[in-house]
Amino acid sequence: MNKILISILFIGMILSTHLTFAQTDRPGCKDHPLFTRMEEYYISDCEYKEFAAHEFIDPVTKKEVVVEGHYFYIIYDIKEELEVKKASLRW
Repeated sequence: MNKILISILFIGMILSTHLTFAQTDRPGCKDHPLFTRMEEYYISDCEYKEFAAHEFIDPVTKKEVVVEGHYFYIIYDIKEELEVKKASLRW
């Protein structure tokens, strides 16, 4: 009986340590349907609007253009417990 109880406590301790160790996505957030998430990252913040408008300057005509449609704002952060090189953009 003691061996079973000790085994259950040990397994529970391992599982609870793993669950608190992993960082999870912010509730209500999900990946964009067209992009695959990079390994070892989680969503720390997001915002989605069914319809929004944003103004841009057309680089060719130098005129203001309004683009309307779905709005996705997703912030990915690297999981803190991992010692992984952060991704960067290089042009």
